[in-house]
Amino acid sequence: MEGYKLVKSNENYPYSTDGDKVYFCGSEIKKADLDSFVVYPEYIPWAKDKKTVYRQSYPFGKADKDTFEVLNYSFVKDELNVWTLNGKMDKVDIKTFEVCDSGKVHIRDSMLDGRLIKVILSMGYGKDKDNVYYYNEGDEKAYKPKIVNGALPDTFVSMDNGHFGYDANCVYYQNKKLKGANPKTWKLFKAESLYSKDKKVYYKDQIIQGADVETFELIGKLTTFARDKNNYYNVDRVILKEEFEKFCISLS
Repeated sequence: MEGYKLVKSNENYPYSTDGDKVYFCGSEIKKADLDSFVVYPEYIPWAKDKKTVYRQSYPFGKADKDTFEVLNYSFVKDELNVWTLNGKMDKVDIKTFEVCDSGKVHIRDSMLDGRLIKVILSMGYGKDKDNVYYYNEGDEKAYKPKIVNGALPDTFVSMDNGHFGYDANCVYYQNKKLKGANPKTWKLFKAESLYSKDKKVYYKDQIIQGADVETFELIGKLTTFARDKNNYYNVDRVILKEEFEKFCISLS
């Protein structure tokens, strides 16, 4: 991914400049060289200048600035290592490592210092000749990418929504298989939703027991509420009609 020179513009958020100093989220990056400072598209929290690589506001001397390359929002590399914001990947094949998607999920928009900014979470898949990897910076249990056990790198495809992918044999939610899902017939209900279906209906990697595939539908935009001919649902649990109706009233 190509970088570009930092200029005095709000479009470079989270990096910005007043024409003299360089800032990350409003905090000065001391000793940064503005003339050679390079940032990347889509609010990526990595940068570099003629002296070093920066991870957010901090100099990242572990990376070689001359071979440093941003792959997507989640993964960067140099000639010796692959990193995420949380650190170096272990036992990865550098020569064959590649990203499978944009590496990000847009969570919401927010106002900061009078500017509308995108709140983005670093999430997505990468792969090398041996393994498929899943990374989620918000995972409190594992700060580094997880190997997607059993996934086939040669045929793996990410849905580019931060959660789902599939290969020739299986469908995956993050690093977990969807039991019984056939990648040839499996579908998401919506590109951004956590509901999907095949012969069963799934929420994340869990089968919603008793859900009717043919009549199952989501209610509302980006919602966890759904219904079929038999029941009403919130996430993966059956709820009473009264709770569902309260939700519908709140949408009107």
